[in-house]
Amino acid sequence: MHTHIPNTTLTVFDQAHAPFAEFVAALATQPQHTFAVKGSADIIINFGVLGTHSIKGIDFLSDLTLKGLNNLPEINCTYVKEMVLYEREQMLEVTTTLDIQNQSQLMLTLGDVALKVFYNTSGPLSAANGNVMSEKGDDSRDLIGTIMIRNLTLLQGMNDSRTATIKLNTSLERTRQFLANVARAPQKVHLRGYRGTSKNEILTAGLNALTTSIVIPAFQAPSFKGLT
Repeated sequence: MHTHIPNTTLTVFDQAHAPFAEFVAALATQPQHTFAVKGSADIIINFGVLGTHSIKGIDFLSDLTLKGLNNLPEINCTYVKEMVLYEREQMLEVTTTLDIQNQSQLMLTLGDVALKVFYNTSGPLSAANGNVMSEKGDDSRDLIGTIMIRNLTLLQGMNDSRTATIKLNTSLERTRQFLANVARAPQKVHLRGYRGTSKNEILTAGLNALTTSIVIPAFQAPSFKGLT
């Protein structure tokens, strides 16, 4: 017996937003996630020249396992395309190109996705409860800006040449340290979801647990007051 379920719309009831956000978070952060599909179906048996016979209302309960995004561990920043310095706003806008490997079984249309950018120079970062933290457990001093990937669609496998815009707060000492260091060598930054990750409330609730990192290629930022 062979069965096939065609593409169909998944309706999330108003009272189910919280568990669905947990479902999205699991798929975003775990290597795989197992969930149950429960329902009923009508079965039509074809006896050939003898005709068909219908059996209605057959209940089923099945566990399904999907490969998840696993925090997107394979993101490669290939190069820095351009930079714009807004001195009055104390912001440096850096446009980069990303290659994103999607290891999951999912094809996702996420729209505009924003993540916070952290830079730590004092020691290794760790993920605890979905948060990127410094050794002292205070990530606020490591925050240097945000990264925005517009109209993000992730197909299975490699998604190359995705344009991302990094907005760096040049008024912060940590940002100035990053810019001074990245002028000499590539630098690793850590990315984390937050409440503004997506305009879709359910996606934001799920993706704000996502944590990953990328290596920014060396580049020379435009000179501005405070950069050493």
